[in-house]
Amino acid sequence: MKKIISLLVLLFSIGSFAQDKNVSATIAFPMTVGDYEDFNGIVDLGLQVRFTKLGVVNLGGSMDVNYLQNNYNLGTFSIKESALILQPRVFGELSIPSIQKFRPYFGVGYTLVNFTFKSDALIEKDNKGGLNLNLGAAFDLTDNFFVHIQYDTTKIPYKQTIENSENDLVVSYDRSLDLLKIGVGIRF
Repeated sequence: MKKIISLLVLLFSIGSFAQDKNVSATIAFPMTVGDYEDFNGIVDLGLQVRFTKLGVVNLGGSMDVNYLQNNYNLGTFSIKESALILQPRVFGELSIPSIQKFRPYFGVGYTLVNFTFKSDALIEKDNKGGLNLNLGAAFDLTDNFFVHIQYDTTKIPYKQTIENSENDLVVSYDRSLDLLKIGVGIRF
């Protein structure tokens, strides 16, 4: 806890002396919707860097890291599933002079997901990925602190082989990884 408080004090100190606030960091609670709604969101950490301004649009790059879990019992077996999600992207943030405290943004990137399945008998890992689109908005509480809400959607392709006596049937389909994130952030 002392490390977290020290980090927050350091970030606030850096932010209070910065001239151009081109970097921000966020922490949020991710909620799953869609095909992965059984997973419970644990944490979403984000870092955003604004590179240039084109009129009312700030262009930049960002990275979000999410951790999700799903724990359940299947008969006498205890099952733990987890997903570590990396979301690098480019984004555009609107900075409209008449509504300076409200900053809508949109982004496109690629989502990488590391799934881990653990039971009493085995451990399996699988890596998937897909195109990521996101929409969000931040509302400034002060010059340094803000609250934000964000929606991410990613189509993750799957292939499944169904074995039968004559030949194997390969079925391809997409699953939708949709995350709604609500959190806070700091600009520095």
